[in-house]
Amino acid sequence: MANVEDNKVYQSNQLIEASYTLTLMEKRLVLYAASLMDSRKAAPVNGLVVLSVDDFAEVFGMDMQVRNDVYTKIKEAADRLYSRDIHRYTLGKNGEQEKETLRWIYSRKYLPGEAKIALGFSPTVLPYLTLLETKFTGYKLKNISNLTSFNSFRLYELMLQQARFKSRTFELSKLRELLGMEDKYPSVGDFRRYVLDQSVKEISQHTDLKLDYTPLKKGRAITGFKFSVERNDQIPLLM
Repeated sequence: MANVEDNKVYQSNQLIEASYTLTLMEKRLVLYAASLMDSRKAAPVNGLVVLSVDDFAEVFGMDMQVRNDVYTKIKEAADRLYSRDIHRYTLGKNGEQEKETLRWIYSRKYLPGEAKIALGFSPTVLPYLTLLETKFTGYKLKNISNLTSFNSFRLYELMLQQARFKSRTFELSKLRELLGMEDKYPSVGDFRRYVLDQSVKEISQHTDLKLDYTPLKKGRAITGFKFSVERNDQIPLLM
């Protein structure tokens, strides 16, 4: 592997702020593919990115002794990614919120003889994974390669986006929307225990960020959360 872990991932802030849900493997596919796009050059022709199964497995610590199983898992993730949507919300001319639905990829092709998978990113999403958008967040792939849940990936990106301010505040409903958790863990206590606590701990232990958070209340009800963001000097931040 030619230092793929040192590749940089760039995402438009608009994409980070969008609402979507992916599995862990699907999220890894998107980030790995994004890291293969050279931000100094034009976007790949037709949005086509070819991923090496061996390199992907090494970056994310997958056991290549069961090579066929790894390939199958990646193939299944690509199949699911083909049907996944991204929802963006913007203000229309009349001041009302408008919803836009985007597709991650328009094609996937399997090259089993070469142990590779080709993903075709849709033309509406591709600019958000390159530097064609002016406002973006970037980091090295190795900074997040040890994360083991989709929620940890999403929370990491949301915190890194505002890391220079050392804190970020979310309303409870907005955070649920961004994590795709509108209907899961309706109890705030369960949401904290199974989503926030675990993600904050994992991010703090395995990435270049150290997080903590406190609940915000209106009366007795928790209405949001304030996160503190500090740099973990063990891994340098990409700015």
